[in-house]
Amino acid sequence: MTLSLDIRRRVVDHTRAHLARHLWRVTPCRYGAGMNIKFKSTIYGERSEDLLPGLLTIQNAMTTDADGMCRASFTLTPKDGPPLIRALMRVEAELLIEDADSIGCPHAQDRTYEQRAADALIRLVQAIGERDTD
Repeated sequence: MTLSLDIRRRVVDHTRAHLARHLWRVTPCRYGAGMNIKFKSTIYGERSEDLLPGLLTIQNAMTTDADGMCRASFTLTPKDGPPLIRALMRVEAELLIEDADSIGCPHAQDRTYEQRAADALIRLVQAIGERDTD
């Protein structure tokens, strides 16, 4: 399973070091209360230990261009890919709902699919790191 990721948003907090810092942290599930029944450490419906190998693959493949853009092209194993893709899809759905709810408001975001995918990765990594700051 080969995926490419092109993070088009330059945000200082979302550097490779920031990603690395948060990969080892765990937070309770944010995607539906019922999804947290079997596992104490779920993030967007997936066990944290199932997400970490895929996230580490992304971290190892990530490069930062001179303009501050982060890029990664990587291949996920059949074992590591599905949990990460499911979690990212859930985050993207959450972002899409937020975007839909903001239409007509002054703060409405007009994101492309690629921007939403990059934002989903950032939100997922932040969710993993939130437990340590609670």
